[in-house]
Amino acid sequence: MMTLIDNGPWGHLSAGQQSTIAIRGDGRLWGWGADNGVLGFATTMQRDRPELIDAGALWIDAKIDTFHGCGIAASGGMRCWGRNVEGQLGRGDNVDAPTSAPSGSFVDWTGLAIARFHSCAQRADGSVWCTGNNGAGELGVNDRARRNAWTQVMLP
Repeated sequence: MMTLIDNGPWGHLSAGQQSTIAIRGDGRLWGWGADNGVLGFATTMQRDRPELIDAGALWIDAKIDTFHGCGIAASGGMRCWGRNVEGQLGRGDNVDAPTSAPSGSFVDWTGLAIARFHSCAQRADGSVWCTGNNGAGELGVNDRARRNAWTQVMLP
């Protein structure tokens, strides 16, 4: 028998390898599943039902993948959390962040996509910026060097 946890409204759903996050209609971010840093709770326990992440923030978009997550706050600023070995949190370092922390100084983000070891986001002017692993050129910056800060994708 299925038990209804909550009838929402839910939106901006993102599923990682063993975790899920979603933004409720009130702008608050919730997460459930395995938390090996990817949910931003600063613990490694599993959550069998949604729990509030970063109660002090309101969100317009959020994504997770295997090792990290990022979200766009209602203020337009980027916040990221989780593993950062490749610089995928875009904070200018390679230090893991157990809870959501500001990422970069821009406050006009409008869209977000993340993968296992890199993150990309779009700003209000339509430009695309990426950070993290770049061994296959996935950052689109005309080289294969890793970046740990948001770098604008280069057009030919």
